[in-house]
Order: sequence, then C-alpha cells, then structure tokens
Amino acid sequence: MEDFVKTAVKGVHQAGKILLENLGKVKQIDYKGEINLVTEIDQLSEKTIKKIINDRYPQHEILAEESGTTKPSASLY
Repeated sequence: MEDFVKTAVKGVHQAGKILLENLGKVKQIDYKGEINLVTEIDQLSEKTIKKIINDRYPQHEILAEESGTTKPSASLY
C-alpha cells in the first residue's frame, strides 16, 4: 500500500506543478457537458498522472475525470 501512496503523491506533485505553471495561461476551453468545462491544462495534468501510474503499474485500469476509463494494455495478458 505504501508504494501506491508514493506513486499517487508523485503524480499529484507533478500535475500540481503543471497547473501552477499554467495558472492564467489557458488557451482552450472545451465543454464536457452544458456547464462542465475542461481545459488543455486539465487534460495535460491528467495525462501526467496517468503516465506515472501506468509506468509503475501497467496492469492497472485507470478511471480519470477527463478521459474516463483506460484499460491496461492487452499485451500484458
């Protein structure tokens, strides 16, 4: 369990850095729903977290806010 937490904290720190560095610099806003916004910065921070998790745990399925569910690679089975 401790390794899961370390991986999660690493992802949060890196994504947080992306969000802070890009504060006020949003260039594109898309809509996931009528009043549900998503920016390129949201997507980049999520992608960063997913990569960190996938690099450490490639067999895990990931459920993310912006992109939904990412299944593990079929080549792992």
